[in-house]
Amino acid sequence: MKKKCFKILSVLVGLGMVAGFAGCASNSREFRLQSEFDAAIAGAVTQTLMNYERAYNKQDLGGILPNFDKDGQIVSEGRIKLFSKEQFFKGEFAEVFPETFKRFPTMALGSPDAFMILPSKDKAVLNVMTTLGEIKVWTKVSMIMDGDRWLIMKILYRTEKGHT
Repeated sequence: MKKKCFKILSVLVGLGMVAGFAGCASNSREFRLQSEFDAAIAGAVTQTLMNYERAYNKQDLGGILPNFDKDGQIVSEGRIKLFSKEQFFKGEFAEVFPETFKRFPTMALGSPDAFMILPSKDKAVLNVMTTLGEIKVWTKVSMIMDGDRWLIMKILYRTEKGHT
């Protein structure tokens, strides 16, 4: 698991450095890790996502919940129905996840293809490819800093390629 965390963090930092050089001629904020502080944010965000992935694969709802903000939500769009509801909030996870665990017993998060830290430094957004069972899903994750922890505010799963 440490290798996977290191791999994801290495990709984030590497992409941040490449985009930082390219960003000199651009106003884009994606992939730009301008400081060690930004790299620390990327590492903390990655850790939260890995905790979510690990809890999902153990089918541990109690392990999933702490990774989400109190108002956290999941939205699923597209032709393939991943969850029993298209949109649901943290309070509904216990109702929705058990069926999803049965249909998709494993989840794997890929490396981010876009990562942005908002100027306030308390919010981050990233796009990743998620694999649920055998299905690849475009995923946009919005996160917020809560005290000293990064929490998931919203996950948008799209089962068709497109803008998230």
